[in-house]
This record gives sequence, structure tokens and C-alpha cells, in this order.
Amino acid sequence: MRIVVVGAGLGGVAAAVGLHRLGHEVTLFERGAELREAGTGIVVMPNGLRALDTLGLAEDVREHVMREGRGGLRDRHGRPLLITDVAQVRERIGIPVIIDRARLHRALRAPLPAERVRTSTPVERLEPDSTGVTVIADGEPVARADVVIAADGIGSRLRAQLFPGHPGLRRTGRMDLRGMLPRPPGLVTDLLTSQLVDRRTGAMFGLYPVGEDLLYWFTDSVLYGTPPDAEEARRWMLSLTADWHPLVATLIEATPPADIYVGSPAWPRPCPRSRSAGSRSSATPRTPCRPTSARGPARPSRTPPR
Repeated sequence: MRIVVVGAGLGGVAAAVGLHRLGHEVTLFERGAELREAGTGIVVMPNGLRALDTLGLAEDVREHVMREGRGGLRDRHGRPLLITDVAQVRERIGIPVIIDRARLHRALRAPLPAERVRTSTPVERLEPDSTGVTVIADGEPVARADVVIAADGIGSRLRAQLFPGHPGLRRTGRMDLRGMLPRPPGLVTDLLTSQLVDRRTGAMFGLYPVGEDLLYWFTDSVLYGTPPDAEEARRWMLSLTADWHPLVATLIEATPPADIYVGSPAWPRPCPRSRSAGSRSSATPRTPCRPTSARGPARPSRTPPR
């Protein structure tokens, strides 16, 4: 079967590799000039690893499994609220992996032959008919396919074409910061693999090790107005967490603004299952997960009760 995947993010690359290994004729289109994944770290949950096992892609990722220790939920001062023993979690359900997003992307795309990838090709529309789908980029047909997977991200251009009545994105009113930095020498803390929450504001700070040398942190807080730039967002979080455990401010301050990614999560409402006559295209994702984790269908997080 001829299959086109539009979008070379983590989801698009994983879909393309999996279908290629099943023997399909897959072509991956990416609007950027090269295949790459920007960002910081990502937590791949045990069911995400099982999906990678199915694709035959988990071997290079498993070396980044979370080490033994105690993590879980803590208050803003670092005092335990709900603590989990990593060894027990490993025995019962498996163990998460914490990995650099760029490294994960490289591991996923490695099995895909270079001739099956077309970069600098912004797909703008699909033209379905009774025998398949024509893929249009820059006003010209670039491929013919039996199936098209639209994996072009949360701001998908193709979603509006495939589902003209789709209501679009729903903003959560939250702001996420993500950063990664070298692990400070001699750092010993119980806060690794923990999330600190402030019941007064619903704000959250998460911290995970990435290998032996890096730390990955992320925050979640209320967003007032439009998302600020990284410098302003960092100042805001430092003010918001001024009376938290001192390690929080230390790590945020130690991360240069250029290495901080600011996001305002938005969720596309579910796409209808019906499709126009003759179309063999599908749009993804139906239920995306947060940018800090990879675990399959997810719901937006709820603000902790005050």
C-alpha cells in the first residue's frame, strides 16, 4: 500500500517507520529543511515503551530508564505528599524513560531509508478521489497515495480541510516552561523524579534526571494573557516560586532563557469519525498528550484543589 505521512515530528516518524517495517511503500513529508526535533526532555511512560517495542524501536531508548529511587508528589517545600518507590513500580507496571527529545527523534527515524523522506515540502492540501489521494505542495502534485496520515502537529493545516466543521483548538489557560541543564556537581536531592505542587495557586514544578549528566525540569501555571517570551516567563516563575524549595529557583536561574521553551497548551477537539466520500485520509492526533510526556491518549491535567 502507498502511504504518505505528513509531518516528521515524533508521531509522524514513528508512524512512518512502523508502516515501512510492515512492508508498505511509505513517504514522509516534512516542511522543514531537515529532520529534527526541538525541545528539552520527554518522559516516555511504560505503555509508550511497549508501543516502541511493537515498532522495534525501544532498544536504544531503554538505556535511559529511570534509576532506582523515590519520586512522586510533594508540596512546594519538598515535603512528601504521595511518594512512590521506583523499584516497586518497575516490578508492577514497568518503568518510565527520561530522554532528550532530539535523541529520541534520532532513534525513531534511524530505520527509515533516506529516499523515503522528503524535506522542504510543505503539504498544503489533499485531493481525494475514488482511487486514492493526491498530495499537493507548493501548488503542485508531489505524491499519489492510498492512505494519507496527517501528523502535522497541533496546528494542523490539513485538519481544517479534512474536517471543515471542526471547531479548532481549545486553550487550557495554562503556561508550561521546559528546560534542561547540566547537573550541578555534587547535587544530591530527594526531589529528583518528583513534582512539587502549590495548593494555593495550582502551580507545579517537575524535575527528572536525563542520564547521569543532565536535569530536565518543567512547570505548569496559570496563564494571564498571551504567552510571554522566555526571559519574562522565567522572571514570572521565579516570582511565583519565591517561597518554594530553594532548589527550584536555583535550577530555573541556572537555565539560560535560550534553553527555556515556553508553551501554552491547547487541545484539538476530537475529529469526527466520518470522512468525505472517496477520501482515504486520516487526521491525527485525536487525543494528544502533554509536551512533557509520551504515553498515549491523555486528558488535560486538572488544577489541584485549593
